[in-house]
Amino acid sequence: MCLAHQLLGARLDRIPAVEEGQTPATMAYSLRHPAHLLIKALRLRWPNPIQTTVRVGGPFNELPRLPFQLWECVLRMVHLITQVPTLVRERSLRLVGGREQLR
Repeated sequence: MCLAHQLLGARLDRIPAVEEGQTPATMAYSLRHPAHLLIKALRLRWPNPIQTTVRVGGPFNELPRLPFQLWECVLRMVHLITQVPTLVRERSLRLVGGREQLR
């Protein structure tokens, strides 16, 4: 409803759940500020420095962990990219006659 209000100017005065001046985070904000979405996604998925060091077989010393974290991100991206064709093939469903069937 807030999205319709912000993008289309839909009236919200008869909707009791929305009070005047209240603007919750909406999809409209995300569409207007895509960098915010990217930053939020990176924060949620950024690898833990200790776990990353173990995964990539790095030494525990006084060197910074950032190179290991960046390498872990590269490895995860490569894994994702190589899995996409398989995932698309396996999960490619078509709704036919009210039933899902594999293509």
